Amino acid sequence: MRKVLGNLTYGLYALGVEAGGRKNMCIVNTAIQVSSEPAKITVALSKNNFSHDLVKEAKKFSISILDQETDREIFGRMGFSSGKDKDKFEDFPYGEDELKNPYLNQALGVLSAKVTDMVDVGSHTLFVGEVVQAIALKEGTPLTYTYYKQVKKGTVPKNAPTYAAATEEPKKQESATKRYRCAVCGYIYQENLPFEQLAEDYKCPVCNASKAAFKTVE
Repeated sequence: MRKVLGNLTYGLYALGVEAGGRKNMCIVNTAIQVSSEPAKITVALSKNNFSHDLVKEAKKFSISILDQETDREIFGRMGFSSGKDKDKFEDFPYGEDELKNPYLNQALGVLSAKVTDMVDVGSHTLFVGEVVQAIALKEGTPLTYTYYKQVKKGTVPKNAPTYAAATEEPKKQESATKRYRCAVCGYIYQENLPFEQLAEDYKCPVCNASKAAFKTVE
């Protein structure tokens, strides 16, 4: 089942939400348009996500459409840390839509929606929103989930609906060389240069975590 589910295609987006003065953002791959009249979009959020609770409370959200040039820091900041524990927007510039939801200034464009329906689908809630504002920001090529994994070598947060389908362990190397995994995002270092020989200022290529965040893989 995992192999077949892994063949489904997705885009990658940043969902922003504001509720009672609290702002948060997370990376999602389940935003799609489901109606043209009126224009409606849906997004699935894990019930374990802080953004899930805020969207459920505020009944609104924004979707920033990412492009292939999206800085990897965005994924680390917005996708692999929780807004419950930190302010993701500290020292980070962002825009606000007419509903006061935050959005990424670096995005191709933004869709702002008011929630009209919520459907419990198990581990996630499916939020249906009517689009009330569309903001075009720049030209570019939309980022797909496949490009993120194969070209950017990105990994998947544990709360993503595709987590089970996308996080199978890579085959162990035949050599005795140790492998190192980023404790923040799960990225496994598998380059030719031994990890121990990397410069101390090495950063995870996915989430920008420091070299100290890497742990050996048994």
